[in-house]
Amino acid sequence: MQLMSNVSRHQMSDLQSLAHQKSAANLQRRIDALPAAIQALQRKLAPQGLGLSGNMLQQVEELCSASIREYGDTLTTEYRWAISQALFVSQSWVERLIVEANALLEALHSACKKHVEQAISMVSVPRAGPGLLAELAKSHTSAQDQVALGLRSAFSERKRGVVRALPSLVFRLISRIFSGGHP
Repeated sequence: MQLMSNVSRHQMSDLQSLAHQKSAANLQRRIDALPAAIQALQRKLAPQGLGLSGNMLQQVEELCSASIREYGDTLTTEYRWAISQALFVSQSWVERLIVEANALLEALHSACKKHVEQAISMVSVPRAGPGLLAELAKSHTSAQDQVALGLRSAFSERKRGVVRALPSLVFRLISRIFSGGHP
């Protein structure tokens, strides 16, 4: 039994590591793409005289919030994959996945927050800052909640699937016992 437990833990660790590596690579691409996306937005707004306006601030915040929401979806997909591939899944392992995913999401939120703060410092609309940062924080919290919900849901679906499959498995085992090992 101990051997099975060690194999299961090793396999879960490998799946977690793969999901983390793919998610971390995606995170880095997103963080690297933010400055260029913000500069493109500023170039688009500059001819209209909105390059250093409250409108630009709002659009920078929306760009960053969208990136956070999309990354939350990516994290959910990657870690749901790990849950679906594991031989054995425990609630504590799923909770560790959620903590890991939230740490990655926090890294993107921090990068986005810096970009929004930098945009706020460029524009002379200081009263807009707290509201924009609050909206960004809402997006971050919402993405965290969606990731946690998605992963806990995947665990519940997995558990429910195992329970549903159990009678069929027991029947097959009993059939093999009484048929001399033949299916």
